[in-house]
Amino acid sequence: VDKSSLWFIFPLLPLVTIWVVWKVFLFKGLRWLQQKSADD
Repeated sequence: VDKSSLWFIFPLLPLVTIWVVWKVFLFKGLRWLQQKSADD
């Protein structure tokens, strides 16, 4: 891995992490809402 691609990838790591966490959070939230509405 050359330095230029490292400089490109490194700043993206926090963004990717936030994106993944957001997706998981959204997915879990939707599942939870569906279960809650199904319980009613």
